Amino acid sequence: MFLGPRIAEPRSAIKLRSSSATAPSVKVTKVTHENRSTIPAVIRLAISLSAVLTVSLIACNGHPSLEVKPEARPEAKLVGKWEEVTPPKGRIPVQFEFFTDGTVIENDRVVLLKQWRQLGAGSFKFMDATRIKVELQPNWYFGVVIYEVVWQDQDHVTLRAGDRTIQLTRVKPAEAH
Repeated sequence: MFLGPRIAEPRSAIKLRSSSATAPSVKVTKVTHENRSTIPAVIRLAISLSAVLTVSLIACNGHPSLEVKPEARPEAKLVGKWEEVTPPKGRIPVQFEFFTDGTVIENDRVVLLKQWRQLGAGSFKFMDATRIKVELQPNWYFGVVIYEVVWQDQDHVTLRAGDRTIQLTRVKPAEAH
């Protein structure tokens, strides 16, 4: 039994008969449904389903993905260690470190020792493309701060909340946390 593609058969078949006494004659026979070779229904169904599946896969691959890529999200751009290089007069410089799991650490600089000390740790989340919510612990002391985020370039960002403006410069890119 041949399972390959079916070749269309003509509607009528021409058969040549010859006998030794007379000239060859032509007999025309009509091809009917009963004498045609047919592919079993199960095989036809399998071929149809595979064709539909193939067309579906080709159609899906032709469209751009609607999934948001991680590097397109604002969190991915902010992850890493950031430092305030020139704080306003009278204010101690701060440092933020944002991690991929949504945690944040805020440090301030002990001027006499020239070292950073941890002020608080907590979580951060972008509310939209230009606002970030930072919640440091203990919450009763720090509260929740919503900063406006303004990017100058990939390594310079400004955070604004009320009358507090923090201009940060990237110290180092993200690390796993």
